[in-house]
Amino acid sequence: MANYRTLFLAKEIYSLPFEGELNNLYLRSKVYEIIHNEFYSLINTNKLPSSSSHEILLRKDDFEALHNTRNFIIENKKNLCIKELIKKASVNKNKLRYGFKELFNTTPGNLVFEVKMHEAKSLLEARELNITEISDAIGYKYVQSFSYAFKKYFGITPSEFIKSKKGTLSD
Repeated sequence: MANYRTLFLAKEIYSLPFEGELNNLYLRSKVYEIIHNEFYSLINTNKLPSSSSHEILLRKDDFEALHNTRNFIIENKKNLCIKELIKKASVNKNKLRYGFKELFNTTPGNLVFEVKMHEAKSLLEARELNITEISDAIGYKYVQSFSYAFKKYFGITPSEFIKSKKGTLSD
């Protein structure tokens, strides 16, 4: 499995979707992922699977589908439900969750959350929409829920973030 993960990470390095300093950061993170995967593989090659383990086997096409689904989440920046992601990946719910945990060290839901928070931050920085509009744009029904989630992720409320950027937006 580590060989497939390394192959896909190498493909991600080859595509380098960013420019400038973000590109350098992305490249470093992928190299660290490859190193982690290789060491993890070396450490765990001598371990026997436990009899209680119900490990899900990922095929080569599953790896590609999971990477495509991850890219879909990142590119679409919208509120996606697990059913949409299962359909996109063409795998069952258990394989989707297991694959995301194995390949990306996160869950599909957490990745959607992270993408939404970074999109909200970008929208706040652009100063074209107010907090209520941004909350709605990224799929929150209530501004309070959005503010709580933003603070949980970034450690600062959207209003505080705006003030820290020395801009003014009305709620």
